[in-house]
Amino acid sequence: MNPRREYGMTIAVLIVAAIGMIVAYGATWITATVPVFRGEVTPTRLVSLTGSMLIGSGAGAGWVAAACAAGIVATRTWGRTAIGILAALAGAAGGIPAIAFILSRGPLVTDALAGDEALEVSGNAWWVIAALSGLAGMVAGAVTALRGRNWPSLSARYERPSATTPTGVNTAGSGSDTTGTGATAITMWDALDRGEDPTDGRPMGGSNAR
Repeated sequence: MNPRREYGMTIAVLIVAAIGMIVAYGATWITATVPVFRGEVTPTRLVSLTGSMLIGSGAGAGWVAAACAAGIVATRTWGRTAIGILAALAGAAGGIPAIAFILSRGPLVTDALAGDEALEVSGNAWWVIAALSGLAGMVAGAVTALRGRNWPSLSARYERPSATTPTGVNTAGSGSDTTGTGATAITMWDALDRGEDPTDGRPMGGSNAR
């Protein structure tokens, strides 16, 4: 794949992964019915638990991944490799706990309810979005760490270009305009210092004898 296209696709995947983790962990994963008074069955109330309430590191991992996307654009070579590793770790921090959530949902809900007994618990699929986003972030970070040094960099567009010869300046001789049609600013001042007229059409550098 073309390095420029690979670079753009990886950045896009990482941005989507970061947004996915931030949104998913901010959404409600669990809705629990708990008694208003402990030890009583009624009355009850509904408690909504977001992903970040159940897994504290999730939303933070999304913001780290977003920062890494900006960092990849701003860096190159070994700096880009380091940021790629950080992005992969952020994806792991957001994706792996979301996968583990389905296996340990009960204890996480109990901890989030702070001692309240849940009479009924219902969930949704936001944890799947968080898991997929985290895995996508891991892949994008790994690709960046392995191949990011070969991608184009933003700073290369703004590097100072190498010195070039201005149009009309003769580099083969002493700096005079051998075409006889004019002179550069420097040679004109030199001619004036010698008492010559730089506009008389004659090659400069000799005497002004008539």
